Amino acid sequence: MTGRWTVNRRGDWRLASALATIWLIMLVFGAMVIQPWRPEVPLKNDFVSFWTGSVLVRDGVGPKLYDMTIQSNFQAKLRRDLTGSAEMKPGVVLDPFHSPPAQAVLMVPLTLLPLPVAYLLWSALSLGLFWLAVALPLRGSSRGATLTVLLLSFASVADTLIFGQVNALFAIAISAALVAFSSGRPFVGGLWLGLMWLKPQYAVLFPIVFLLKRRWAELWGVAISGAVVGGISLAVVGFDGAARYLNVMREIGAFYPPSDSFIFPQSMVNWRGFLVNVWPGIPGDVGSALMLILDALTAGASLLVWRGLWEPGSPRFAWQFLATTIATILISPHSNFHGMVLLLGPLALMLSRPMKDVPFHRVSGLLLVAGYVMALAIWPFKIYSWLLVPLFLAAMAVLIIQCRAPAATSSGRLVLHPQQ
Repeated sequence: MTGRWTVNRRGDWRLASALATIWLIMLVFGAMVIQPWRPEVPLKNDFVSFWTGSVLVRDGVGPKLYDMTIQSNFQAKLRRDLTGSAEMKPGVVLDPFHSPPAQAVLMVPLTLLPLPVAYLLWSALSLGLFWLAVALPLRGSSRGATLTVLLLSFASVADTLIFGQVNALFAIAISAALVAFSSGRPFVGGLWLGLMWLKPQYAVLFPIVFLLKRRWAELWGVAISGAVVGGISLAVVGFDGAARYLNVMREIGAFYPPSDSFIFPQSMVNWRGFLVNVWPGIPGDVGSALMLILDALTAGASLLVWRGLWEPGSPRFAWQFLATTIATILISPHSNFHGMVLLLGPLALMLSRPMKDVPFHRVSGLLLVAGYVMALAIWPFKIYSWLLVPLFLAAMAVLIIQCRAPAATSSGRLVLHPQQ
């Protein structure tokens, strides 16, 4: 491509380096500063909950992992040991571990380190996984480095890193699955996507797509990964522990979760968060019914993008997967601001495979920019995260219309501008 809009590799790397420097400065010295050298920092974010689960599993407390009294006593002692005080925040005594037992097993090696060091290492590992999640689908793109940095500067990435969340695992799972599907390895892609069972609310919609499209290799891969996650979990907590876990899931999945659950629907990016904010004081049973209806409609609408052939190598596939991922976020009963990093892989693949000469092509670009800017503006005020729901709905509508058009026959690599 020889037009005036062409950017060579050296220019791409220079621009990417400048953007990365700015992003890191903002991340380290910005309003939500990372200060891992202070021992109380990991105690003030979500990492302490994962640490709690992993230490209890390591110490053989697996069968009583979801006994909140045991978790509370552990965290109180942890805070006393690190800070001299058992109080994490005013009025807060526990940041519970609610995830599947297999996730606690996965993070046990980190418990061999002091908590502050483990938190810093986990943040570094998460950043590396995020980089892979966007760099792999962008390989060969003329602006791959710049686009990688731009996607990594998505506000939800910083939110995940600062709060010690685990969503980098799911971002790389989706991205690696997309790469495997595109390279003709459907079973391997299914295995990767099956890692989503570590957060079950994110794993439901993808197997439905495979079932409807009769993609048996992908479905077997997801099922086997799910069986492994389930088997490890059962081995750790036993049947009594599994029953306790399911009871915890019912409690935090209620429209109004218990006050001591550390679950805040008001700041979620899903239908529950939307309903709680647009209808303050809505009765719980009414809210639950409306949420189920909206979830069903959203899931059903997202399946419309899959009409036609299954073509993982086509530009259309990235748009289809993006629509399914958006729907996954909206219908999940527990989906916070940091959960939007699930979009990174599909967005990267979409940017590397333009669909030209189709309806709303420019609109989709505007929605992408609007989402990036809006997420950045909302990040310090996550109580307004529900405002992203209408934007997600608009994006889904555009994707559904877009995917009804014939797939582009380009080479599958990113073309930023037409040749002059």
